[in-house]
Amino acid sequence: MALLYLFCLAVQYNDPDPWRWAGLYGLAALSCWLAARGRLPRIMPLVLALGSLGWAGMLAARVGGALPAWELLTAFEMANLEVEEIREVVGLLLVGLWMAVLMLFPGRRFPS
Repeated sequence: MALLYLFCLAVQYNDPDPWRWAGLYGLAALSCWLAARGRLPRIMPLVLALGSLGWAGMLAARVGGALPAWELLTAFEMANLEVEEIREVVGLLLVGLWMAVLMLFPGRRFPS
């Protein structure tokens, strides 16, 4: 998941608001890295999960049912604002749900 979040961070260069998204994906990648090392403070994924899922809920309420799912998946270009916002909801859900997993099932270090 850390690699996925780093990829998401890398493609933010042409986004209208890249710093907000780069920060979110960067913190998500850092959380995964810290979890893999057994050093993730539980507050970090909690804050990221609550923030991401709350933000996703607000965006989803604004665009709910605006586009058929096939249109979202078949076009690579941002045809309109609704397509962009639906994709943002998907990104927020990816972060929010995985941060919830990290919070509920913290990594355990095993002796090497």
